[in-house]
Amino acid sequence: MPTVTFVTDGKTVEAPKGPLMDVCEANQVSLPFGCKVGTCGTCTVKVLKGMEMLSKVNLFERNRLGDSRVREGCRLACQSEIVADGELVVENG
Repeated sequence: MPTVTFVTDGKTVEAPKGPLMDVCEANQVSLPFGCKVGTCGTCTVKVLKGMEMLSKVNLFERNRLGDSRVREGCRLACQSEIVADGELVVENG
């Protein structure tokens, strides 16, 4: 089962495969969010480890974040899905 560490909150949790936003909400992680559909960009996280565990960057993320932020490891929690086992480490909020 995947594990996710939220550096900002100092929490490490086991997470099912699926939307990263769901993991945040289920574990009361301090991550602001607004629209939940990729247009506002409020739920941006920075992946420090485990990018390969997430779904590929989609058009909503690329348009909202831009290529440079995507290259820096930024993702939208509402658009990113955990698709593989391993350890994911993110800075949230």
